[in-house]
Amino acid sequence: MTIIKGTDPRIPIKIMNDALARIGLTLPEAVTTTAPTPTVAEPDGAEIAAAIQAAKGDPASDKTVQRLITAHAIARGGYTDLLARAGRDEQRQALRDALDTINDQIHEKFETAARTLETAGPKIRGYENLDDIILSTVPANQAEPARLATDAQHTLRASVDAWRKLWVHVGGQQQGRPEEVILAVCNPTPSEWHKHSSRRPNSLPAPGDVWTPVRYGWTLTLAHDLRDAKGRAQHIRHAITSDFEEQRIAKGRATGWGMGR
Repeated sequence: MTIIKGTDPRIPIKIMNDALARIGLTLPEAVTTTAPTPTVAEPDGAEIAAAIQAAKGDPASDKTVQRLITAHAIARGGYTDLLARAGRDEQRQALRDALDTINDQIHEKFETAARTLETAGPKIRGYENLDDIILSTVPANQAEPARLATDAQHTLRASVDAWRKLWVHVGGQQQGRPEEVILAVCNPTPSEWHKHSSRRPNSLPAPGDVWTPVRYGWTLTLAHDLRDAKGRAQHIRHAITSDFEEQRIAKGRATGWGMGR
């Protein structure tokens, strides 16, 4: 079940519209379009009294009086507010219903940019930070790969930002610890992860970094959602802990644990 925080869907709709626009996507029309709320002008008391006085026969049967009384009741009863609220409820449900479709579209953008960065990466691997690249100063044989890589990095960052906002503001999930943020965009083996996490200081990618994983040879792959990223981190922690325990037991046996039993 998906959850939108708060009661007014216009907030997450604005957030998602802005985030998706950065990667060339838009929200479905059902989310952004609502039926116009009718407006009813409230007649004042003098206008109603004049209509009653001018009525021929029973004022309660007079069409002008009926119209004015009905307009007065609608305006005073808050019915237009109820209609507006119903429209927002429809938007909220439309946004919930579109979550998986939007997520798939974001993943497509991420995957395309990821493969571009991984293809260009070997030709410019000497750059530790793509943000430091000034295209006008790059050697001619690296200019095109550098341009492709920097463009792909921009798309990847924007895709991850849209993905995170989707699952926080529409999916009701919470972003986790730094390692979960790192593993949202890549899924290295436990041994690959441990190789860098065990160093002092560690040489893991920074949260949000998509270039360092490519330099390490890790495949870029966007987690399905924030919970999936958390699952990746849990898998690695469990695998490393289990491996450490196996090594400890093996070392203990080699040094004489249980001798004489």
